[in-house]
Amino acid sequence: MKEIKKKPFILLQGRIEAFVEFLKNQLTKKLFEVLKVWIIIIGDYTLYIAALLSFLIGVIGGIRLESFNIFIYSIGFSIGFILIQYVSSKFYSVNEKLIENNTTQLTSNALTDSVGLISLVLGVLVLFMNTYLAIKIPQFAPFAKGLGFFFVFTLISLISLNPDILSIKIIKSTSAGEEAIGILGYIIKLFVKLTPVFYGIGIIIFTIILLINSFGFFGSKFKMSIAWKLSFNNMFSIAVIGLLPFFAYIAFVFYFLTIDIIKAILSIPEKLDNISK
Repeated sequence: MKEIKKKPFILLQGRIEAFVEFLKNQLTKKLFEVLKVWIIIIGDYTLYIAALLSFLIGVIGGIRLESFNIFIYSIGFSIGFILIQYVSSKFYSVNEKLIENNTTQLTSNALTDSVGLISLVLGVLVLFMNTYLAIKIPQFAPFAKGLGFFFVFTLISLISLNPDILSIKIIKSTSAGEEAIGILGYIIKLFVKLTPVFYGIGIIIFTIILLINSFGFFGSKFKMSIAWKLSFNNMFSIAVIGLLPFFAYIAFVFYFLTIDIIKAILSIPEKLDNISK
């Protein structure tokens, strides 16, 4: 009787495993690299557009509100965006090399496969819920938000189902400490790997918002004042998002420095045993 009761669960598990294998064949490493390259290219060009918008906001807003501060701040952001694009482009390849050169290990694909499947399901659910909300309100914003979350969750699924993208090796025997290091390494590497995606999508979204807010400079003084406050916040957000590759580099380096220190401490008992022998 027990065996008969287990069969439906075994069949369901087998189908889920088959579905995960199907996803692995569709969501490939090559697909991620193509998407990443295009997102970076679009993000870089959008950052130049943001620089132009900031310059125009500085000129128009400065003249209409008779404020030299608006002109200075906007021009500063405009020049800053160009410099940020240069800095970020330098750290793309650096972050990639750091991931490649710092191999971590896990006992099995259990964690990565589970995260990959759950992320894809979450992405579909979020898209469905936001689409329903967009139809009910009705507004386009919830659908756009859901689409963005779906895209990010799908990329998390893609990377997780292909752990070699993160230089993660699956080996049969690891200690509990090494497994913990592997899990933490998986999390930080996933963040660093997705940084170009956050960079591109974030800049595109906030540049569109900046463009929309800039139309407020052609209204009354009250509307222009609100438009400047909103535009300043948008420009600041673009600057922070633009520096994400640099922040990811700093976080990655200090994380693995901490890991190396932990590994050194954990190896002390073994070295003492070798000395005593």
